[in-house]
Amino acid sequence: LAELEFFRARDYRVSGTRLLQEQQVLATAAISPFASVFDDLTSIELRLERHPLIRHARLTAELPGTLVITIEERTPVGFVAGPVLEPVDRDGEVLPLDPVEHGLDLPVLIGAGGAAALSPSQRRILAMEADRLASDDPTFLATVSEIAIDARGDVTAVVTELVSGNLL
Repeated sequence: LAELEFFRARDYRVSGTRLLQEQQVLATAAISPFASVFDDLTSIELRLERHPLIRHARLTAELPGTLVITIEERTPVGFVAGPVLEPVDRDGEVLPLDPVEHGLDLPVLIGAGGAAALSPSQRRILAMEADRLASDDPTFLATVSEIAIDARGDVTAVVTELVSGNLL
């Protein structure tokens, strides 16, 4: 059946994206024009997962000729200081995103005493904490301006209080 023209993948549907455009996903997938819905799609999933903004990709087929690409993106949860503020995901991985273009309003992840340099493990701990706060209450995370870790590994969040729509 995989050889029949009737089952050639000719339509594509992308879901699960917020940061990536459908065209970016399809370009990264680089699906052969001769691909069939019965082909092993693992190599395409692996190619997609090499993209720095894709955590997980799953391809499924809808007969007779549609491939559905479901994406789980790496979501930014905070900024780390470098030459510029760089967004990181829950694993502490730096994401190639322009904060202005995507309108990112995230806490800054810092070390003890305001130190900008974080070890990879400190960055990961702070990013996981920011992700936990976001999953518990996304509106609360919007009030957090920074999340810091001290030398003992204790984490502190600095919260800016909203009163009548104004920041204090």
